[in-house]
Amino acid sequence: SSQGPRQCWLSEVRCRLTGFAIPLAMALACDAAVARAFLAVAACALLGAAGQECIAPAPVTCGAPASTGDFVASHLAPSVYDKWERPKCEGGGPTVVEVQLRLVQVSRLDQKHSLISFAGYFRMWWTDPRLKFPGTAEGGCLDTVILQPENIGHMWTPDIYIDNLESTPTYTPTAMAEIAPDGKVWYSKEVRATVKCEFNLGKLPYDSHTATIVIASYSLNATRLRLVPKGGTIGAGSSGVGLSSTSLRSNSWVFTADVDGSGFETPGVVAVIDDWDYLTVSFPFKRKMRFFSVEVVFPSTIFLLISYIQFFVDPAAAPARAALATIPVLIMRTLSNS
Repeated sequence: SSQGPRQCWLSEVRCRLTGFAIPLAMALACDAAVARAFLAVAACALLGAAGQECIAPAPVTCGAPASTGDFVASHLAPSVYDKWERPKCEGGGPTVVEVQLRLVQVSRLDQKHSLISFAGYFRMWWTDPRLKFPGTAEGGCLDTVILQPENIGHMWTPDIYIDNLESTPTYTPTAMAEIAPDGKVWYSKEVRATVKCEFNLGKLPYDSHTATIVIASYSLNATRLRLVPKGGTIGAGSSGVGLSSTSLRSNSWVFTADVDGSGFETPGVVAVIDDWDYLTVSFPFKRKMRFFSVEVVFPSTIFLLISYIQFFVDPAAAPARAALATIPVLIMRTLSNS
């Protein structure tokens, strides 16, 4: 070969590094213990390419569960976990579930039918002692277990619903759950819905409104489950963060809580009615006066003036009066088709 010993050794190192680059990157992204093992093997490969002896370190072991599959098998199997039974709290009290609506889109504000359509995510937090597992600090392999929809069905989740729901489209919602070693659960589920909302148009076009979404548990009353806004307090009253929103945009409405255009948060209000918790989350909005004036008030005024011009035309000028009577009809037809 025309290459010297040093060039051959460098070529060998490059080849071995290339072979380890992809699995090493995957290991670093997935599991620290596996990454350390890859690094050890890679180091031995480099030493071997340089003609030096390498003694592989002992494999790193950790306690179960070592993967999500192990967690599902050991903690969510029907023989050890009853998904129909709510988590028991210390002292035997009700299960406390923190709830927050993450709003990402308001697709319709229907003032004629008093309806609002939105899309977002229901976020919930609670503690289930049955799901505790050893974290890495206790010799375990994982610090977080992430469950996808196919595994969430094996776990207890709150059966919340929207009390003022008008309709919801047919769709398969996405969902995920994260479980910490101490049994704390974070659950997120997609929601798309249309809710009832009263519009007070008495101050049109200077009207302001508040959209409300009422959340409750379908089967568990306050003696067994308490609904709390995220970071709020148990019981009736306003507290915490019940609604968190991204920045919302509309041609005809202003979302007044979004002061700087980066999103907003509003507190949740809990009402206890007949021993059931009802959590109300809301967001305020008002009409853009300029948009309404330009698109509605001004065209309507011009339409009215054109309609009444014919009364100032000589009664004997029948063709002119007929033309002026026809023009408003054509305007109405054009507006209805636009």
